[in-house]
Amino acid sequence: MKPSLTRRHSRLRPSFTLVELLVAIAVIAILAALLLPLLGRIRDKSRQAVCSSNLRQFASAFGMYLDDWDGVYPSPGGLRGERNYWDQGAGAGLDLYLKNRAGQNSVWVCPNLEYWESQWPPRSYTMNTFLRDPPDVMPYTSAIRITEGISSSAVPQPASTVLLFEGVQNVTEDPDTGFGYVARCGDWTMVRGYYRQPVEGLLLADKPYHGETNNYLFCDGHVRSAAPDLRYPEQPSPGRNWWFVKALR
Repeated sequence: MKPSLTRRHSRLRPSFTLVELLVAIAVIAILAALLLPLLGRIRDKSRQAVCSSNLRQFASAFGMYLDDWDGVYPSPGGLRGERNYWDQGAGAGLDLYLKNRAGQNSVWVCPNLEYWESQWPPRSYTMNTFLRDPPDVMPYTSAIRITEGISSSAVPQPASTVLLFEGVQNVTEDPDTGFGYVARCGDWTMVRGYYRQPVEGLLLADKPYHGETNNYLFCDGHVRSAAPDLRYPEQPSPGRNWWFVKALR
């Protein structure tokens, strides 16, 4: 009895050998190894672009604030209390110009912020502490007692003076700030990635937010991506002073 046509076709149907299957798996593994780093870089670039967009929105918000307050910046911050701080987390300061502050997906937060366990709304950005009246007061602990912001007309080089930067997170057991808190104000030593090695009490102190760089908003409204300046641990040099308003100018 002759086999049916269907049975003859089933006998001729090709099938993978073990060697062919192993080769296919190896090819897929090689492609995955090549593509995953690329996808990671694309993801990182996307997050950095979101962060840059956040800071550009802050530039617009600061511009509206300056229009409403005769060209005077809000105070960078310091002691707790109802003062003229740029971020009070309670519908004041820049909150009045930036809506929809909801969780870690808001304009106040870089997508690469690690975590936030605090009573205060999430924020990854810090204001330059020297933008006070008077400016350039050191050390940081003395500056935070000055609650008046500086006039924009008193900033001689706005294109090279930092307004906001990506701050390092605090992971000490402070009951007020909580874990992951980013300070409202600070200087170059509070940029994430400023330190050459891990620092106790700070999260990823030696790792910038975006690979080797962080995003910075300057007083003229432009955003720049740059590596933390590790060359001058005590203070900036005259050649790269992005922090002091008038000193080293």
